[in-house]
Amino acid sequence: MACPELEGCRFPHQDGLFCEGFLGLVSETENESALDGLASQSLAGLPSFLPESCARALRSFTCQQIIPGCSHGKSLPMCRSVCQAAREQCGTLVLAMMPASAQQQLDCDAFVDGSWPECAERDETSDCFASSCSSGSYSLQDRPCGFCNGNEFTQLSVDVCGVCNGGNSSCTCDGLSVGVLDACGQCGGSVAACRYLESDPRMIGLLCMSCCIMVLVAAMLLIVRKRWCKHPRKCSSIPGPAVGQAVSTVAQYVADVQSGFFCSTGRFVARRPWYIIAAALLLAAACGSGLLWLQVDEDVVEIWVPFQAESVLNRDRRQALTAQPPSRSVSVLLVSRSRSFSSKESLLQALAVHNTLLDIVINSTDGKRSLLGACLAPAGCYDKDGGLLAGPDSILSPLQLWGFGQEALESDPDPVQKLKSAVQGTSSFEAVSLGQLLAWDEDRVQALRSVYLLDGSLPMKQQIEQWETAARQVTATAEGRSPAWTVHVFSQRGLADDLEDAVDSDVNSIVLGYCLMSVYVSAFIGRHTDLQRGRGLMATAAMLSVGLATLTAFGLCAAIGVRYNATVSIAIFVIMGVGVDDSFLIVRTLEEEDAEGPGTEERIARALAKAGPSVLLSSTTNIVAFALGAGTPMPALISFCIYTSVGMATDFAFQVTFFVAMLALDERRRRCSPSCSIIPEFCRVGRIHSCGGQGLPQALTKSLTSSAWLRSAILLLWLTLMAASTVVAFDLKVGLEPQELVPASSMTAAYFRQLAVLPSEAEFPEVLVQHQDIADSALGVGVAPLEDASTQEGMLHLYDSLIASTDVIDSFGTFWLKSFMEAERKRGSPPGWNSVDLTGKLESFMNSSEGQSLERAGAFIRTSSGSLLATRIRLLSTDYKPRKMLSLRATVSQANLRLEKAAFVYSPSDVYREQDAVLIQNTTASLLFMLVAVLAAVFVLSFNFAMMAALTLALYSCCVHMFGWMVLTGLKLNSLSVIPLLLSVGLCVDYCAHIAHSFWHMPGSSKSRALAALQGRGPAVLHAGVSTGLSQMPLAFSQSAVFTTFFIMMTGMVLVGLFHALCVLPVCLSFLPDTEGDKDCCVAGSGTPPAKIGISDGGHPPL
Repeated sequence: MACPELEGCRFPHQDGLFCEGFLGLVSETENESALDGLASQSLAGLPSFLPESCARALRSFTCQQIIPGCSHGKSLPMCRSVCQAAREQCGTLVLAMMPASAQQQLDCDAFVDGSWPECAERDETSDCFASSCSSGSYSLQDRPCGFCNGNEFTQLSVDVCGVCNGGNSSCTCDGLSVGVLDACGQCGGSVAACRYLESDPRMIGLLCMSCCIMVLVAAMLLIVRKRWCKHPRKCSSIPGPAVGQAVSTVAQYVADVQSGFFCSTGRFVARRPWYIIAAALLLAAACGSGLLWLQVDEDVVEIWVPFQAESVLNRDRRQALTAQPPSRSVSVLLVSRSRSFSSKESLLQALAVHNTLLDIVINSTDGKRSLLGACLAPAGCYDKDGGLLAGPDSILSPLQLWGFGQEALESDPDPVQKLKSAVQGTSSFEAVSLGQLLAWDEDRVQALRSVYLLDGSLPMKQQIEQWETAARQVTATAEGRSPAWTVHVFSQRGLADDLEDAVDSDVNSIVLGYCLMSVYVSAFIGRHTDLQRGRGLMATAAMLSVGLATLTAFGLCAAIGVRYNATVSIAIFVIMGVGVDDSFLIVRTLEEEDAEGPGTEERIARALAKAGPSVLLSSTTNIVAFALGAGTPMPALISFCIYTSVGMATDFAFQVTFFVAMLALDERRRRCSPSCSIIPEFCRVGRIHSCGGQGLPQALTKSLTSSAWLRSAILLLWLTLMAASTVVAFDLKVGLEPQELVPASSMTAAYFRQLAVLPSEAEFPEVLVQHQDIADSALGVGVAPLEDASTQEGMLHLYDSLIASTDVIDSFGTFWLKSFMEAERKRGSPPGWNSVDLTGKLESFMNSSEGQSLERAGAFIRTSSGSLLATRIRLLSTDYKPRKMLSLRATVSQANLRLEKAAFVYSPSDVYREQDAVLIQNTTASLLFMLVAVLAAVFVLSFNFAMMAALTLALYSCCVHMFGWMVLTGLKLNSLSVIPLLLSVGLCVDYCAHIAHSFWHMPGSSKSRALAALQGRGPAVLHAGVSTGLSQMPLAFSQSAVFTTFFIMMTGMVLVGLFHALCVLPVCLSFLPDTEGDKDCCVAGSGTPPAKIGISDGGHPPL
């Protein structure tokens, strides 16, 4: 309708393109392009990121300034309240980042301090319209649905959700109001994440609970079977006679093959020990030469990020879309240390520290570089060729309020009030951004932080690291020039330097640990301590054998291209522990042989025939377990598991060859010495159990397998500890903070201690939606063409879901698609577009002043030809932890059902949080792999279902107790503890495998077999555990969390492993029901020697 009384009036614009509501109101001499140019010029040079509320307020202010309002044909000046509203919505920090021309335009003192109709004060929500033109009067409505073209008002329809000309189908409002969308885009919903988060720490507790259920089921089956076996006929029918005989035959055949193989191997090695030793040395030297091709991963962060991790893919994909390098942050924290300076003086000194960092110049191959390069000021400037910053606006600091200018700060009468006003302003962006950079002590600034985002691309790595090192050195001496502050710096290079210093300082502790282990092995590897019968030289042989095995394994892995990283060095400990355990076992088995029997060759052959199958079983379980563990997607665990698995294999080979050869030479020395005859008769081998000092262990082991009270007490203790560990496992913490890696005295630790005074850090994740294919097709997961209606609906759904999510506080800038669609609706365009119309409309929009402003703000990305490449939604979040990262991914994943997987979320810190986010499921998978390894190895090597079940339960019981140990000692599940966790489980199984193997290859009743296994294998297992624990003792005094964590976990492994192998497992085995063919065997002290370790001569191993 036309209103003659309103001719010549210029009304405020409405939502849509810049000043779209004014385009029909300008005179004929003015045109749309001229008006658009004025708006573009007014907003030139704004920061690359703007909060959405600020962008809308600036748009309203700019349009009203270019085309003012009017009343009855009279032009009106703009009210001061419009300018003040724009300043409040943007906040002091954003205003300080604007160029000087924009700041001058927002000088509110230049506008009229009044109200309508004295001046124009309507905001962007007002529309040009007239509802009545009768009798020369008119009335205004608050929110009409339509648009103006000059004085012509076109009415549009309102949808059920109250949106003008809208087609909102994501929320059923029944004509009332728009509901709130949750993270899944459901109207009125309250879902914070659209899918189950796999990093839920409760998975560990649930795993422990399932282990307890397995133990209870096994106990119930054991009770049922024992009651059933009270009737011999029934017991003998489990399983059927034919099946039982077949299983027994196969088991005996497997045992005979293993025994025969090791017997022949022992005899061959004992006959030619010098040849075997020479061959072993040559093999180790040849394989060790592979270390010349060793490839080292030095990045301590990347090795813990899984292959094809979403954070890495999203980082590379974003870099391909934006052509911008990833950022690398350096944080400088100033903490007040003196109250004798005024607030202005303190801030001036803080500015001096900032200028000191700007003055740092790095000499590189392509010239000199500094933070700003050729730029004269930090705000909005970016020198790609000479600067080190990641882009414009890459410095976030409270000093931006004064433009990093000394004159502006000195002329400010009350800088503290300016800081407080900024933090307490209406802009959530400013409150959160500045709030994480400032801490207050009454009316004084207690702490101030500046964050510098540097170019994190690979070609710039060396220059950036040089600058970070120089910044650390400069700020360390900056306190002399800035006595009001204590300066702390955190950078990735600084963290690596502190970690390397801590590791280097603890090398002596590692050497001391090996010395303690060597001394213990020398003293206890044999049963005698005198020079004639002692085996002190065998301790050297055992350590040398492990060293040669490690050299061979590491050389082989390096030769085939397996990359080495810091975690691989821990493999030496597990190889050492298993190797020493096997050495103890072989020597103790040899000493069980009759010293007055056949020659050295035959005694070595018999000893290896008995100990070899047990060593093979424990080694194979570890080899297969760690080999399957290499299936994890984390590079650190892959390298560790491969090196450890190969090390286990080479250790087994060197134990049965090199160590046995050394043992044969030592046995020749003992048997051929002229002082052999002085050995006391009562202490000769074969009667060693009657020798003094053996009474207490004999009585204890006998009570452990026969006393009902003691066995019940041990079972009760075990079940109590298992239940308690299951309960506390639900409270196991996950994650790793940088300060946990370094000593408390380091600069990094001091930074994080002082950082606690600041609120939680803000994070700026962004969501990108790809609309075209990019050059690297491997990075393009999906493409969502904007011509598809499902893409438009999906993008609107995605944006609404993100804004409604509790993970997001605010967004930067205006969502360009909403602005574009709103403008098209007001023009009367139909809801759908064909590709030809859409291409033209999009090109016109992106070339307009608003489109160019949105492009500068990063709302969308264009190709070199000017077409739309991707949509960009920049968000603000706080307390951005792994769970929030996964929650945002879940929200985007839900929207990808409509967007063909073209949307993804990215944050620079995601690569650090990825390891914590996937650690639980990777740890769980590794433990399940170990279960499979135990089942497969035990079944193949023994064909004994009962042994397989016992070791499986022992393995998972050890896992549950280790989780309880971690909670008890305050350790978290992270990249430091997961390696020793897997390692400790492997060693626990190694201990238990020796006892179980001895038990199931003994004749007699369950009690006598448990006693014989405990007396035969128990001392070797005990000495192996104690020696391993001694080797870790010096690490308790380490300054690095890497070694203290390893010490705590390995101590827990020794305690848990020995408790299960020497207490729980023998007691449980003694409760097994006896079959009809079982016979009691003689025990120590009864006048007959106990059953020998290993496979009985001619006896069938009971099932």
